[in-house]
Amino acid sequence: SESKAARLLDLGKSRYWKIVNPNKTNHVGQPVGYKILGNVNCLPLASPDSVIGKRAGFMYSHLWVTQNCEAERYPAGDYPFQHEGGDGLPRWTQADRSLENTDVVMWYVFGLNHIPRIEDWPVMPVERLGFMLKPVGFFKRSPAMDVAPSMPTCLRCNGNPSEPCTCGH
Repeated sequence: SESKAARLLDLGKSRYWKIVNPNKTNHVGQPVGYKILGNVNCLPLASPDSVIGKRAGFMYSHLWVTQNCEAERYPAGDYPFQHEGGDGLPRWTQADRSLENTDVVMWYVFGLNHIPRIEDWPVMPVERLGFMLKPVGFFKRSPAMDVAPSMPTCLRCNGNPSEPCTCGH
């Protein structure tokens, strides 16, 4: 359910999340899906009772999963500067809709607490953040392989698999 899907990243456990379709299996019978792997991340320094904490309540979990709904487009709600707080993901997930056998949206929240260094003055260099989204179980082998599988040696030596091998293998 949506309320159970809100999660925190745990770098000590190398945590990742997989979203799978149990109705679609691959060639070994496992469900296909996607795995999301976090990178550098943190929790906000702002208190949940602060103005920004109330308006951007989504930032207190790294992962949220909701049913796909056209009206739910922005994690803080449509107009975060015009409401007192509590809109967006925290409000939507209170409905605790089921996530089984339905289209879902996976919201991954990442950020950093920037404490300036001497090297950041007068022009701050780039600070890189990100995550990886990897397909899991869709392919029989790496799609990056552009070489056909090798043929058994015996098929190459005489071209007829029913005849005995003459190549010594």
